[in-house]
Amino acid sequence: MRIWKIHPLFMCSKHVTGQHSEIHKHLPSLYKGVKIDGRMNPIIQIELWSLQQVHDKFAQYLNHNSPLEVDEYLLWQNYPQYYHKKVDIEYNIKDLCDRCPVCRKKIKKALQMKYLMI
Repeated sequence: MRIWKIHPLFMCSKHVTGQHSEIHKHLPSLYKGVKIDGRMNPIIQIELWSLQQVHDKFAQYLNHNSPLEVDEYLLWQNYPQYYHKKVDIEYNIKDLCDRCPVCRKKIKKALQMKYLMI
């Protein structure tokens, strides 16, 4: 699981649907307190505090009715050392551009408009 923190307008459909579905898929594991150390070091890949916001933004963009109530208190209890960490958006932009030519093209346009983050 990874939280890109890039607006869905500037991602390919594969990464948009993947971002949305991964939140649904991995949230139960986060509630159980599975180890996420590998997703937090050396690069922070998950923003626990923003899962609800990101989910809602992507569900709205996809016009997808998939209600999700993130229990932020439980996430904070399970991961107090990680709960308020923020992803490195600049790193994510570079990484996504390296991975996906469609996202790279959309991001390049978005950077010209300076409207990329959510």
